[in-house]
Amino acid sequence: MKKIFTLVSFFITLHIGAQETLSSIKIILKDSSNNVISIKKHSNWNAVFSDSSLAGKEFDAVIIDSLGRTIKPILQNKIIRSISKDAHNEKVLYAGIKGANSGDAKVMKSEDFGNSWVFLNGGNPLSEKAEDVQEIVASPYTNKLIFAGTWKHGLYKSTDAGKTFEKVVNFPSSDVRSIIFHPKNDQEILVATIPHGIVKSSDGGNSWEIQNYQEDPFKIVWKMEQSPYDAHEIYALCIRQGLHKTTDFGSTWKKVAEGENAVFYGLGWLNKNVLYCSTIDGQSGNIFMSNDGGDTFTEIENPEKDIISDFLKIDKTLYASGQKNLYIIKNNKVKNTNYLLPFPTISHLLEVKGKLLIATWGNGIRIL
Repeated sequence: MKKIFTLVSFFITLHIGAQETLSSIKIILKDSSNNVISIKKHSNWNAVFSDSSLAGKEFDAVIIDSLGRTIKPILQNKIIRSISKDAHNEKVLYAGIKGANSGDAKVMKSEDFGNSWVFLNGGNPLSEKAEDVQEIVASPYTNKLIFAGTWKHGLYKSTDAGKTFEKVVNFPSSDVRSIIFHPKNDQEILVATIPHGIVKSSDGGNSWEIQNYQEDPFKIVWKMEQSPYDAHEIYALCIRQGLHKTTDFGSTWKKVAEGENAVFYGLGWLNKNVLYCSTIDGQSGNIFMSNDGGDTFTEIENPEKDIISDFLKIDKTLYASGQKNLYIIKNNKVKNTNYLLPFPTISHLLEVKGKLLIATWGNGIRIL
């Protein structure tokens, strides 16, 4: 498969020291028969994106570090839209694939921390029309049960550990954003959607009900985030409808931050009481901090105004993923790590065996 300007995803499992630097990005232009037309080099991704001669062109990109080492891709030509861990086996990861065309929405599984992958669902797309798997989650009660949510084409369910998937025909929304299982009741599942807000199942996914909250109603949920300290505590990050919090797994919600002109985009925990969240306001990003367990938030400085999609704590370090690079937040200061990344825009952060897994929007994964 050929690539058009924004490099489609590849996976990287490379462990290098923190002092690594990017040497160059080799751009290999090809014709329709996959023959090399020309080779260009750029010093960074900004230079690649600013090169008007590449607009609309098909190319490969090779990343070379300061020691001349080439970062080799696996799963080349695949965008990883969603990624999650299996609660039963730390080696097992699930990934949802995004493509540019109908029928590109596929799901994959790794059994070795992401070093090798196989297609689930017999290698078939969830739908011949779907192009994007926005969420994939295995049940914490049995990994035979897996849910996958798509953009525009609804919710899909597997009851045989991913060998086959079927569409959940009675699910009320076509745009599925997040899926969370109740920590103690295998029958309760919450799903974040657009435009129906929170949808709940009380019977293990056999039937679904749109939740109607009378006070501060919200319907356009970008995603949900569940507290690692209290699994009953969940935040609904909304588009122009604020930030909402539940402490009883969705029975009741309260708005903890306004946001009529913003998209609440990411949220994560430094500890039980200190949280950070991000918003998009126009083309720039803002970061907010709470020191009262997420009941109130105040803005902190975001020097590069980067848009942060994820926050993740590993050991004592809080990472933040941006559209330009990876950041560390310490003492409410946002610092660019300047790590060598295969693509500047990060879609997800995940902790795997004590290491930071970085999923990028367009060029795979780094494991630090």
